[in-house]
Amino acid sequence: MIKHDFGDDRGAVPAHQHKNGGGWVENTAEVSDSAWVSGNALVSGNALVSGNALVSGNADYITIGPLGSRGGFITFTKTPYLQAA
Repeated sequence: MIKHDFGDDRGAVPAHQHKNGGGWVENTAEVSDSAWVSGNALVSGNALVSGNALVSGNADYITIGPLGSRGGFITFTKTPYLQAA
């Protein structure tokens, strides 16, 4: 059984590399065969990636799309925590 460490303090869990793009997908997640998971992207937990979706990014950002009838994309960025002095 192949395992991968997703960096979330659970250690290595059963996973595989997606055939389109080579990104890591935890075996508990569901990613369609037509989706693209880029080499540095991670899909974990109970995530669902369907259709021709694109998942790309790294520890600092992730881009998902196409979304809706116009085929747009959305990018999430990692924001550092701010602490009051």
